Amino acid sequence: MELYSRETIAHFMDPCLRGPLAGGVAGEAFSEDDTCNDCVVFEVRLAEGRVAAVAQMAEGCVAVVAAASCLAQAVEGALVAEARAWNAVRLAEALGGMPARHGACLQVPIDALARALEAASHA
Repeated sequence: MELYSRETIAHFMDPCLRGPLAGGVAGEAFSEDDTCNDCVVFEVRLAEGRVAAVAQMAEGCVAVVAAASCLAQAVEGALVAEARAWNAVRLAEALGGMPARHGACLQVPIDALARALEAASHA
């Protein structure tokens, strides 16, 4: 039986930077996985080439909620280029591993963040 890591459980039980974002949003985006009904919204505000503020709202399985939380925490204050560089492999490592059957769940928050960053860069 595959188990979730302590990091994954911690992010699921107490998600970081759960939104909505206070003080105005420059970029907002939604991503979903229709096969498991997971959905994530990311809201971001950029300043001086950095992610000045970020919030996430994730609904779905343990993996997607934990991944959105971990990703939000990781990119807050990061350079925009660094935030855009996150991928499913890196996110799985940051979560202390992820059961293979939930690997696709990691892409949902990554896609939402990428779209929110794009929207904010054009705001």
